[in-house]
Amino acid sequence: MISKVMECREILLYATLEVWNAVGVPFLAMINGGLVPLENCIGNDPGFFYFVPYLAKTFEISLADAVWWFDFTLVGLGILVAITGFFLLTKGGIEKIIVMAAVLAAGYVAWATGNEHIPGFFAFCFFPLMIVLILKKHRTIFPYFLCVGFIIAFSDSIRMYTGTALGIAALSLYFLSTKSIRSTIVCAVLMTVGFGAYSVWFSSIINQRNCYLDGQNIEHGTFTFQHPFWHSIYIGLGFITNDLGLNYADECAEQRVKTVKSEVVYCSPEYEEILKKEVLEMCKHHFQFILRVLFAKSGVLLFYLLKFANVGLLCAWFYRKPWYLELPYFFALCFSALPGLVTVPEIWYLIGFATVATFYGIHSILWALQHGLLDHIKKFLRHFFKMTA
Repeated sequence: MISKVMECREILLYATLEVWNAVGVPFLAMINGGLVPLENCIGNDPGFFYFVPYLAKTFEISLADAVWWFDFTLVGLGILVAITGFFLLTKGGIEKIIVMAAVLAAGYVAWATGNEHIPGFFAFCFFPLMIVLILKKHRTIFPYFLCVGFIIAFSDSIRMYTGTALGIAALSLYFLSTKSIRSTIVCAVLMTVGFGAYSVWFSSIINQRNCYLDGQNIEHGTFTFQHPFWHSIYIGLGFITNDLGLNYADECAEQRVKTVKSEVVYCSPEYEEILKKEVLEMCKHHFQFILRVLFAKSGVLLFYLLKFANVGLLCAWFYRKPWYLELPYFFALCFSALPGLVTVPEIWYLIGFATVATFYGIHSILWALQHGLLDHIKKFLRHFFKMTA
């Protein structure tokens, strides 16, 4: 078995690679002797099922090796970009050591989680350099927004919405620091162009696959990869012990839908509509239970914030950064916390949140060091030893 890859995903990876090698077309799988579009088997993370088999096919390596190189490339590139950005914000050797240690630690967490969750780390690694370019009003800021749009689209294709926190933080930082609506709109347009360029390229691959299916007279629908939203919310209510028959398992939601309408297709629009009604009914009749679930999840999120931002939170309290630096991190933290609130606050859903918290901690420590932290500690220690002498 491939390390860190779920068994069902591993089966689909092998099936996709086998068909790709046989017919030269991606996003297909051979299921029960028949050729089917990949979206009939899984509803999300298309980029993962393209790039990993592509690496295995192109370089003639095993899928296990392809997964390793996929993880290594994203984590390694992310670490290099983040360290480069933070180094431009540092002014001394101690600060550089802190940056390297913290970014490497964040990279290790992403690496340990692995695969389609890594883009949550990878995408936000481009934010420190964004800070430098915006604060220094560097002329490359506009091309960088174009690049950021491409990075967001790439990350989202591997795991939906993993790049969105970067876009939110980048645009809010630019607007809050420049107070220019016109320039912010230009940046948003450039980011959209970058996003669109990647999307057009990715769509062209899908269109080629669809043309092949048409030639083989194989039916296919619109190629839409998305996470089943209400399915995730429903099973996420099973995060805490309850007597409502809820638990965090796909079977829990599937069985509930079957009791309403037995012939509904799994994760279809009708399936989602049934679960939407179930969730709304739950909110109406078990509101206190909903609040307990949300508070329980929020407590875990607070734990992760303390864990990954740690000393940086104290530095942020005693050495306040300007609001135009604080708010972008806050917005990114709020957005990246949503997967944990919607589903369960486990680390594999919160790699983006952990990365934002870590980078916020790093930036806060750098800010405190550059505003007299060490001098204040020395003065405190001198005063303390004089008092105790």
